[in-house]
Amino acid sequence: MTNFVDITNTVANFDGALVVGDIHGNWSEFEIVLNQAANEGLFLISLGDVMDYGYENVKCFRELNSLIVDQKATMIIGNHEFKLFKYINQSREQEIRMKRQGGILTTIEDMEKLDPQDLIAFEDEFLETYGKSCYIIKCGDYYF
Repeated sequence: MTNFVDITNTVANFDGALVVGDIHGNWSEFEIVLNQAANEGLFLISLGDVMDYGYENVKCFRELNSLIVDQKATMIIGNHEFKLFKYINQSREQEIRMKRQGGILTTIEDMEKLDPQDLIAFEDEFLETYGKSCYIIKCGDYYF
């Protein structure tokens, strides 16, 4: 994970950027944002908190992640991504020390609906994207 990424040159290949934050697993609203970005040729910048509280956390993350892989989006790490990062690592160590309360409960419940192989795949996708994400993004004269 890096602390800072300059995406100015990447965004120059698009018709602009669309900045979104606090998706919180709300697929119906996020889908509107995704369609707008696609229809207008915009690069998507997520300010974090893609998951927790909503009921389609896995779907929201996977859709954002597919755009990140296709270099059509980027993500800043929010506190909810950090919580999930800790949860997955502690879960894999079979030593969960964090409290299972608040918004992360809906993400955990969403993940528990996955079959075991898909759960491992989701966790791997998340950890890989988390490792490539950052805390600060520069785009032209703007910092996020």
